[in-house]
Amino acid sequence: MDPFSDVFTAMRVRSALYCRMEATAPWGVKFPGSPHAKFGLVTRGSCWLEVAGEPSPIPLRGGDCYVVAPDVGITVR
Repeated sequence: MDPFSDVFTAMRVRSALYCRMEATAPWGVKFPGSPHAKFGLVTRGSCWLEVAGEPSPIPLRGGDCYVVAPDVGITVR
């Protein structure tokens, strides 16, 4: 299996919501805390990941991905 399949299998993923987004500044998407984990992949360009409860945003660029635990809100800019 590929690494993503291994991670999703270990997380016991039962369903998924997929969207593809291309954006230019200024932009941002906020995902409130929910009972579901969040996964994202940056294929090109760069953005910032703001995680509820964390003091500083995390810079992401093409090739980076993130997994956020359930009940944690995030903003991607």
